[in-house]
Amino acid sequence: MECLKQQVPHLYRSLGGKRVAEAYEDYEGDFFENTVYCHEAAHVFGETIYAETKDITDAFAICPQACKGGCAHGAVAAMSVETPLDRLAFKYLAELCRESGRDRGDYMVCLHGLGHTMMLVRDYELLDALKDCEELKLDDVSTTPCWTGVFMENARGIGFGHDDPSAVKYLKKDDPLYPCTMRGLDQKYLWACFYQFPGTGKITAENVVPDFEACRKAPPEWEKACAEGLGMGIGSRVTRNLERIAELCRQGSELKNSCLRGALGSMTLWPKPREKMQKFCQLITPEERPVCVEFLP
Repeated sequence: MECLKQQVPHLYRSLGGKRVAEAYEDYEGDFFENTVYCHEAAHVFGETIYAETKDITDAFAICPQACKGGCAHGAVAAMSVETPLDRLAFKYLAELCRESGRDRGDYMVCLHGLGHTMMLVRDYELLDALKDCEELKLDDVSTTPCWTGVFMENARGIGFGHDDPSAVKYLKKDDPLYPCTMRGLDQKYLWACFYQFPGTGKITAENVVPDFEACRKAPPEWEKACAEGLGMGIGSRVTRNLERIAELCRQGSELKNSCLRGALGSMTLWPKPREKMQKFCQLITPEERPVCVEFLP
């Protein structure tokens, strides 16, 4: 990542934003197959564009949709550091999300990134950021990605990172499901919260049994949302090995199909998504295959 942070600004200034954007699009498949940092790499490009242009509209116009919209996320995060953002600005950014995406999936990913930014702007005050999402006055389906961005930022500090989770107001070392278990948290937030549950630490390619155990401590109606979110996380991090994704989800036993469904959801954001989902659905067992129907009708 340090190499990218050094080289991308140089490439931007020497080749121009359009050429660099084309390179991200052209090499997304290779980049995605060989590193879990495709999204983070695109963040660097977005940060660079905003640093050079100081214009978020120009940044969105230049940013490619490659790597799960990471470029737009990076541009907005960079803007939030330099410019005080309020709810009027958030509404403008949500409109840019709608206009810049290739399809509704891109729009949802962009709104998710906006949720991350709201948490940064609100200095990790969770309830304020959730309210910011609601004030966008979107339909319920569109508001949910914003909420998941808020909860994900709280749990993992994607924007600028929080090295000590114990320092985050809405995390508890002795309760891996917090803030989903927080007294008084409105019911409407619970799906997004359990889907992005903090868990027991970083998802690895070796063992997610402790995370499944945490999901089982959720209220019964939210166990599957928790496992599905875990599957999304596995699919986002273990991109090079479809067999390993399935193996990790099987560590969840009775929750494995929810996990597999989440992993398939992550693949909708991959390069050549249908091809990857078809391969994945061919390698899982017939008993597991019903989860594929929604994605490959």
